[in-house]
Amino acid sequence: MTESWRTEVFKPLPKAEVVKAVERGSPCRIPLAFAHWWGEGLWEQYGERLNELNRYPEDVRVIGIPKLDANAMNLSWKIQGGRAHDSNLVIDDWAKLDEFIAKLPDPAKDPAFERLAREAAKVHEALTVEIRKALNEFADALA
Repeated sequence: MTESWRTEVFKPLPKAEVVKAVERGSPCRIPLAFAHWWGEGLWEQYGERLNELNRYPEDVRVIGIPKLDANAMNLSWKIQGGRAHDSNLVIDDWAKLDEFIAKLPDPAKDPAFERLAREAAKVHEALTVEIRKALNEFADALA
């Protein structure tokens, strides 16, 4: 058995394979997302050794939507706080849902969404460059 897998640089999955994964259509492998997220002290523990994982590409680009500040929505009820993030209830009664929806911020007026649109355009352009490069390499290999 060859040891080349230890140094091989893997190519990102094509979009069609990522779509297969999302739609449960049996992609060739599991898409990687957040594969290089060194949180929780991992960099401090392993340092430069983590760079060895750079040969595994991110297959998904994530553009984060800013957290909604429900306290700034002028809701008619007080939101309990001081607990773990996933245990803080914003809506503790379904009767409050209509008001909550009505007071959601308008994304067309939120400058954060303009920033996200610019970030998405940059990612799209970078992917377009990557795709063009891969197509050129493929064409060169065929020549």
